[in-house]
Amino acid sequence: MVNLLDELFRGKEHYQPKFVIALDEAHVIAPHETDQYRSSMDLCRAIRSYSVMDRAANHAVWVVFASASSIVADFAVPQGYCGCGVSSGGQWEYPPYCHLGWDQRADVLEGTAATDVAQAGHIIGYGRPLWKSMQELHDVYSTIKVATSKLRGSSSENRKVPLVTLSRRFCLELTLGHPETNKFVASAMMSHLCVLLSMTDDRHWSFTTYPSEPFVSCVAATLIHSSDNLDRLLRALEEKIVSGMIIVDRSGGLASRLLWLFAKDLYVRCILPYKFILPAMNGKDWESELVDCRMIPVVDYFRFVFGKDFWAKVEGGRMLKRFSRTHISTSLIGCRWASISAAQRTVTNS
Repeated sequence: MVNLLDELFRGKEHYQPKFVIALDEAHVIAPHETDQYRSSMDLCRAIRSYSVMDRAANHAVWVVFASASSIVADFAVPQGYCGCGVSSGGQWEYPPYCHLGWDQRADVLEGTAATDVAQAGHIIGYGRPLWKSMQELHDVYSTIKVATSKLRGSSSENRKVPLVTLSRRFCLELTLGHPETNKFVASAMMSHLCVLLSMTDDRHWSFTTYPSEPFVSCVAATLIHSSDNLDRLLRALEEKIVSGMIIVDRSGGLASRLLWLFAKDLYVRCILPYKFILPAMNGKDWESELVDCRMIPVVDYFRFVFGKDFWAKVEGGRMLKRFSRTHISTSLIGCRWASISAAQRTVTNS
């Protein structure tokens, strides 16, 4: 193949992909719960053998496994078949590629007014490029349905909104040594849009994150506050905190995220006439605003959080005038602070 495609492989750009082998419907060769033989391992072993050849090391041949099933992303160490949950030893045959990055299709902030940051067409550019690509073919509501289904997960046991939805919204930190952490992380990666950053060579520990995606965070907020999910999820969160799986953070990081984001969520749902999307006046679909990303007045927000007489107690009411025209807009506190130009600050704070 290399000889036949000599012009393709010739050149100094050794690490740029030049030839891609794509395996669609890759879940067909993935292991099933009752299978002890894994045909996928034979394939990965062959790919690895080719990859470590001296001459082939610089040929930049990529192999991509594509599937609509999340099982192809199950990188965790295999469990023993005795049912005891004992991990089988072994090193990587074919490690996952983790350096895809995000925000590649985000708008340039210099050209975006502060009053427009809540528009769906702007918000959808942050995070993985999937959402911005969908904008070219679908409307806002169709894209929201896709994000909702991916965040909820498709398996039968996830008919209720799972606890991992809180990770998307509140950046939960997990204790690596906890017996339930690996299962939680594996589920988040396979079925709930969590991203793998790295993994130890023995595959026992995975380091993951949720990209800062205000669009998906808004979807998560809607799921959390729908029906009776909020009470159930908070009880589940309390249980995991007490068990030690979720880190409280002595500096108050988790408490502050819960306080301010829940207060913001409840403010837009209790004080304002709540709709997930506010249609644009000009009728343009992607200029509609996501309510959970809209700017809200700081004066009213603090009254909602601390009580109606809050401002009267702050320097005898003198601070009320200073903050009377100040607004904030946030969807995922602690994960993104977008810088705003001086002209935009004038629109927001003057």
